[in-house]
This record gives sequence, structure tokens and C-alpha cells, in this order.
Amino acid sequence: MENYNPKEPWTTKKGKTLELMMFSDYTELCKWLQQTESAFTGKREKNNYHRHLEWLLKRKGEDRSPVMLCSFCEKNVVQYFTIRFSYNNEISVSPEHTYCHKCVEFAEGPPLPFKFSVLKGKSKQDQEKIISLFKQVFQIKKPLTKKKAFQFFDSKHRN
Repeated sequence: MENYNPKEPWTTKKGKTLELMMFSDYTELCKWLQQTESAFTGKREKNNYHRHLEWLLKRKGEDRSPVMLCSFCEKNVVQYFTIRFSYNNEISVSPEHTYCHKCVEFAEGPPLPFKFSVLKGKSKQDQEKIISLFKQVFQIKKPLTKKKAFQFFDSKHRN
């Protein structure tokens, strides 16, 4: 993937910041990328909007490093979580159901990586629950501003 490193968050003409949308409307961002890619013919270079969407959705949303320790061994950083379902099919996620690479064998249910792509296909309500867990695991402090969101995805600002 091409080397694109933005200097600031991308704000749309309607005032939406793409980095904040990763935490609030992932599905909409995926649609925007799909529309942009289907309109791209390859005859010209990708524009910066297209490149920024790719940077967020295909690169940075997939390579963030959690900082929270495993709930089982309390030694290694978590890499996975599980989704639990209630009797009425609502999902539940919590820090107690996060696992490092060594303790993942104790997972109750299929382990999912801490990548934003796990949000794809989930309802808005389910995405909100998973994002809440992500904020804990990545230790993102409140309030989440466009600057903090950009810094989270900009690897120069990560540990």
C-alpha cells in the first residue's frame, strides 16, 4: 500500500471528521471507501480523500497496539476479545473477556483481534459496545476530540 502519511485529521465539507467516525460510524466510512473505490478507474492517481480513507480503514485501523494487560495472566498485553450473547441475542463485551496470545486458548467463543474491521457488518448498537471496549483496551482518554482521534491513528504519536 502506498506511503501516505497525513499531517492532520480529514474533515468533510459537512464537518464530519473521518478519524472520529472510526469510533462512531465505521459502517458509513466503509461505504464511502467502497463508493470511492468503485468510482476510481486507475487512469489517474488516487486523490487525497481516497488515500486518507485507505490510510484509516486498511492500515491504521488494523495495526493499533492495545496497552491493557490480559485479564487472565495479567502479564502480557491483550490481543483478542470475545463477544458474548445474552438470551435475547444482545451482545456483551468486557475487559474480563480479553486475552493475550498465550491465554487465548481459554477464550469462551471465537477470539477476535483488536482491529476496527471487526466492526464491519455489526449493528450500530453492537459497534458502540465494541468501541467502548476498544477505548478501554487502547486507553483512549475522554473526551475524544478530532485531535486525539488523529493522534491515535497517527503512528508517530503511539507508544
